[in-house]
Amino acid sequence: MKGKTDKKPLAPLMRKSMLTVLGLSIALPLGGSLPQATADAGHEQVYIKGPVLNDRIVWLNDSSDNLDAELANIFVNQSEVSIDLSQHFPAHFFKDISASSDNPQVAQAYVSDNRLYVVPAKAGTVSIKLTARHVVSDEEVSDYIKLYVDKQGDVNNDGKVNSSDAVEIIQHIRNDVPQFSGISNLRLNRLDVDRDGEVQWSDVRTLMEKYTIKQLGAENKNVVLTFEQATDAPYALNGKIVGDLNVGSVLNSWFEYYDFDNPNDIPGNTIYQWYRSSDADGLNKTAISQATTSNYTITSEDENKYIYLEVTPFTSYGRQGKKLLIPAAGSVNKDGLNDFIQSLSPPNGSIGVEVNGTIEATYKKTLNPNVLGEFVIKELSSGDIVANYFIPQDYEIRDNKLLINLKNLLPNTTYSVEIPQNVIYVLNDDDLPTGAVSTGFEPGEVPWTFTTKEGELPPP
Repeated sequence: MKGKTDKKPLAPLMRKSMLTVLGLSIALPLGGSLPQATADAGHEQVYIKGPVLNDRIVWLNDSSDNLDAELANIFVNQSEVSIDLSQHFPAHFFKDISASSDNPQVAQAYVSDNRLYVVPAKAGTVSIKLTARHVVSDEEVSDYIKLYVDKQGDVNNDGKVNSSDAVEIIQHIRNDVPQFSGISNLRLNRLDVDRDGEVQWSDVRTLMEKYTIKQLGAENKNVVLTFEQATDAPYALNGKIVGDLNVGSVLNSWFEYYDFDNPNDIPGNTIYQWYRSSDADGLNKTAISQATTSNYTITSEDENKYIYLEVTPFTSYGRQGKKLLIPAAGSVNKDGLNDFIQSLSPPNGSIGVEVNGTIEATYKKTLNPNVLGEFVIKELSSGDIVANYFIPQDYEIRDNKLLINLKNLLPNTTYSVEIPQNVIYVLNDDDLPTGAVSTGFEPGEVPWTFTTKEGELPPP
């Protein structure tokens, strides 16, 4: 109840030496006690007392007082905190960034223009969930951080501001409380009552003085904020199986590794398991014995089957991430991709293709030297056409090979080569041309996608 006092005797340390140690001209209440005040009583509006600190979030500056261009900075106004998320969720990897709080009554969280905004309402602890989607695979990822909203002066986090908070500061200064590996930023933030970044006798003085004039306690709305890293599992994203689906061909795997707790960490010992299935959806898939490496050689047992790879990522220090199931694009053929195409270079799903290189499709029979129409390259996610091919300067037909000169492509972008039926013709034994089912995403066509190498964008 507001205004209720619960008088308790001061600890002996406080009774004996408070006035002499502090040199304060503050009269203790009769009986040597301070009335307790509920720390979160009344929370119509709170005011953030900087600096806001960060505890163990490696991509975030350790204090709102520090501005380091290599890390995301914390910006504070009177009642709101904002953090730039553009480094944590780079735009070329992630989209649709959002945030939510598991307890909006303590603090609300939202994202606007790639910035996280946090608005505290009262003392307490919340878990903030940051969510984004991968720009290519559209997979969802989540990163969790904790936020501690503490009443200024509530040093021991018991929900009250009273003499025990002053005792705790003195014990820390005198090292009566065991000190092990230094003080955490969360602990420092609670002890630092006068907000000067240090724990000194002035913090005890400030607590006593401001409590007496009601600038600390139940009626005061000043809070201190500390962000802290929550434990998250790593992700394997945008996985691909690269290689021709022919008996005897070698399939290689690739995926993007993300550990939001430590973005610079390298992956640990990834677990691989290959599967085969007679069903395109993989519902009846069975593990392939001893197929537990990043690559797999297709056998005769896989003919007309669908191949899958399950990847389980680990951090370098052994934390397991979420399993990722990667399907191969189509079923295994006995002796080629289909009745017309023998191989693709780069293989479907390849990564790191040069933007100005040459790609080629090898057919099983000699090609008619004349292309009877137009084929295109599209940006995969949008479906936009980025390159048209209908003049010989852009391609070359050499016996059974179609060589395509890449143009108008951007780095770190996924494209599809789309050659409709009856554009490329093969010659039969009687030298009569026959329309070759080719590449694309229509029924009967062979998927042919690739992702260009990372690099700088060309000047506008």
